[in-house]
Amino acid sequence: MDANTDNRTITQRAYDDAVKCDVCPLFKGTENLIELMRLLNSTQGIEFMLNNPNYPIETLRLAKPYNVERFGVYIDAGDIVLHNPQRKILLIGNTNATIRIDEAHRCRVGIIKGAKADITACNYACVFVSAENKSQYTTHQYDRAIIK
Repeated sequence: MDANTDNRTITQRAYDDAVKCDVCPLFKGTENLIELMRLLNSTQGIEFMLNNPNYPIETLRLAKPYNVERFGVYIDAGDIVLHNPQRKILLIGNTNATIRIDEAHRCRVGIIKGAKADITACNYACVFVSAENKSQYTTHQYDRAIIK
């Protein structure tokens, strides 16, 4: 199988699993892997994952070999340190992230499927955290930073 076939297989399986969970209306099932990761890491994608905790992590793990970290999606990434990450990040599964944001910009952090995060914000940073019950996070807020 070539990479495009693999990508279509991942997208189709993700769509089939999403249909079982009352699919997000933005998800059509025709997306390529890049579009799928961007959708997953969108506000609506994270909301879908939070509202559907039984969505199978095995399906998400199919995307791991394709360097999805470049889209801000960390699947079973182990212990990682992120300093001023891109504006949207999603932590999934066996991921334990230490996140420090010390620039004056916004960042949204999604934490699902048992992932963990230790988040520090300072110097006017604005961080929005969304996490499901199985996931854990701690926050440290300094100066004029905001964490919600």
